[in-house]
Amino acid sequence: MTGTIDASATVPILGAGSRLMFYPGKAAFSAGYVNGTQWDNGFVVPYSVAMEYSTTAIGMYATAVGSYVSTNNQQGAFIIGDADPNGQGTTLSGFPDEFVARFNNGYYFMTSGDAVLRSGVHIGHNGKSWVSICDKNRKENFEPLNGEAILQKLSAINFTSWNYKMHDSKAYRHYDIMAQDFNTAFGKDKDGVIGNDIIVNPSI
Repeated sequence: MTGTIDASATVPILGAGSRLMFYPGKAAFSAGYVNGTQWDNGFVVPYSVAMEYSTTAIGMYATAVGSYVSTNNQQGAFIIGDADPNGQGTTLSGFPDEFVARFNNGYYFMTSGDAVLRSGVHIGHNGKSWVSICDKNRKENFEPLNGEAILQKLSAINFTSWNYKMHDSKAYRHYDIMAQDFNTAFGKDKDGVIGNDIIVNPSI
């Protein structure tokens, strides 16, 4: 299907129901089911995508996928949601160009593996920070370390405050070590290379 963007274009008023609709006048796409007016003209804006169950993609270039999520008039926002198993209602984007995800049982970002031998990071149910997957049963080739030697190396690494280039030095300060210093101290053992000199991984 092709068409032309038209600022005066209006989407049909269809109300609740299931549909698959691409509207060329607004270059907007909707697919799934809505329980109200979420996909009627007043809630469909140019270059938006809304899919699955009662999602609302309000805001140009916005995307809403899943159930009971809304980009809330935030341009460029992307929001995705689970089945809302706790009946908490619609989750809203809070800022333009923001990614929001709501999943009651957490998240896996996997860099390799399957359902059994996963590697990556995880946030569990009600979690508030990323944790590295650290199960002993998923590891091998263990080597004992000298605790005193490690502490001596750590004591020699510079800890500084700093900001990223082109970031406001008053608003976005950080306290940390440098990847190059950490890699010099811990970047190799007798078996091979560990990490690299531009990223610090707390679970290297």
